[in-house]
Amino acid sequence: MHPFKFSLSFRVTHPTAPSAGIIALIGKSPRFRWDVGARRMTPKGTLLQGNYDSTYCSFAIAEGPHSALVRSIRKWNKHLAQRKRGLDRLKKTGGRLEYFLGVYINGNAGLELSPELLRETGHLDIELALDIYG
Repeated sequence: MHPFKFSLSFRVTHPTAPSAGIIALIGKSPRFRWDVGARRMTPKGTLLQGNYDSTYCSFAIAEGPHSALVRSIRKWNKHLAQRKRGLDRLKKTGGRLEYFLGVYINGNAGLELSPELLRETGHLDIELALDIYG
């Protein structure tokens, strides 16, 4: 197997919660954010037609070689476990929690996620979205 690089972020969407409350809960600055009902715009600030139908926050976690992936997820699981009560409230009121994992490969590659890591992530009710770029 060939090594790969990755990019990992934590994303929260919610139908009504303001992004400021989500940011306060997570305790980190997001890379991207918008609030339900706000005018849509590009990352550079160009206005688009329509309004956002939900609140969204994306928090950059890590980028790097494959060897740092599991350590990065485990570190954020611990960070988020301290905020579980607030995350549970978001989920119970229609929110969605997700790790977004971009994997950049140049050949066949693989990764192993232990049952323990999957249990930690599942206990937090976090989904995993995976994009593979070759």
